[in-house]
Amino acid sequence: MKSAKEEKGKKISILYILRILKEFSDEKHPLSQKQIIELLDSKYGQAINRKSVKRDLEKLKDAGFPITSREVSREVKGRNNALTLDWQWNHLLSEEEETLLLDTLYFSHMKQSMVKNLAEKVKRIGSSQFSDDRTCIRNLPFGDPAIRRNDMKDILSVLTEAIKGKKKIQFQYMHYEVDLKPHANTDKDGKIIQYTASPYIIFSGDERYSLLCFVEGHKEAEVLRIELMEGIIITDQPAVPMKSVPDAEKYRMMKYVKPVAPSKVHTAEVCRFRVDNTLITELLEQFGKGVTICSALPTEVEVEVNAPADYVECWALCHAPHVRVTAPESLVKRIRDKLSSLQRMYQR
Repeated sequence: MKSAKEEKGKKISILYILRILKEFSDEKHPLSQKQIIELLDSKYGQAINRKSVKRDLEKLKDAGFPITSREVSREVKGRNNALTLDWQWNHLLSEEEETLLLDTLYFSHMKQSMVKNLAEKVKRIGSSQFSDDRTCIRNLPFGDPAIRRNDMKDILSVLTEAIKGKKKIQFQYMHYEVDLKPHANTDKDGKIIQYTASPYIIFSGDERYSLLCFVEGHKEAEVLRIELMEGIIITDQPAVPMKSVPDAEKYRMMKYVKPVAPSKVHTAEVCRFRVDNTLITELLEQFGKGVTICSALPTEVEVEVNAPADYVECWALCHAPHVRVTAPESLVKRIRDKLSSLQRMYQR
């Protein structure tokens, strides 16, 4: 008759086998019954015979746990006696998928603490046999964005419902002014514009969401920043079919968009420039809360940002002639030299 201790060990051994499969096996590292027996002994002090281990493995498999094995047909004394080999836990993520998710996190611009926390969770989902040491890797986060919506989840839900239902939406579209606060677009009489649009596709990239849509009264499809859309409601009006909108299909075919940015990373420095008032929204999107308004005129503002000079140069050239850098002098000279070179090139 077995003792109570032996009975307890027998019952708990199946849990140890479950843990061993999860921690020490995967698609590329299957375990034999012999290896499982050795791990039971070395890790948990459990002396279990081969027949008991096989029985527990089959119980776990029959119970629906993600466990697979390989059957090998063999003949013993004229009778077919199949041999079960290569026991493994089917992890939710393969090594390739885990690598892809980790790459996505470290290529993102999220805060480093968030990237590290999420990376650890991804690793717990995947196989512990997969070694991927990224302790020396640091991603490059964006600064705190000046334009952020806490209700973005609800907004995306409304837009998704409208797109699936092929219904038009109504909304106000915001912009930022010298006070660095959002203001609704208005018509020439100062009345807030209520836009009506047919939504088609939600794009995501660089921590931003954009909506491809066709706004009533406009000539072609356009992409709007969802963060700047306010008071979105779904109407009963059917959306205009995307195929009938000029140039809309070209966005569906868009496969690769690379943001314009310098290839090298430099330290930040104080840069000052004058910018047209119509670009204040884009200014805040690019440089976040680090923007300081130094002076304001009816048509332009002078701002100061603490950012790598290469990024300021890139942004200024992209928005020329509505941006004029005034400091530091080294950056002013560099932009002036590039513009002179471009002028000579296009005068040939």
